[in-house]
Amino acid sequence: MRSAGGMPRLKRTPRSMILIRMEAKTRQKADFTYIVIYLLELLTGILFFIISGNEKRKKQHSIQAIVLGVISIVLTPIPIPFVWVLTLLIWIYGLYIGYMASIGIDVEIPAITDFAKKYTK
Repeated sequence: MRSAGGMPRLKRTPRSMILIRMEAKTRQKADFTYIVIYLLELLTGILFFIISGNEKRKKQHSIQAIVLGVISIVLTPIPIPFVWVLTLLIWIYGLYIGYMASIGIDVEIPAITDFAKKYTK
């Protein structure tokens, strides 16, 4: 039996439908701890660095969050509105990195990622 596009139609059995549903559930499961790591960059970065144990990937993201948090803290006292917008953008970028890590994609931050990898070996 062929479908409209000329491709053979797959026969769906109850067992194959269960497997398809199981695959969809595992594919959608994201590890939201990476987003939490970047939520309050410095504080949650230190917390997750301590509690992550031997999980190198979480430690790497914790170090990256700590560095982004320190950069934000250093920039915040500067009384120029542009700098405050920059710190907000750094925080949003951190959340983006956390989201991407939660779905399994590691975003490289120039210089910071290399620094973090160096200390997670």
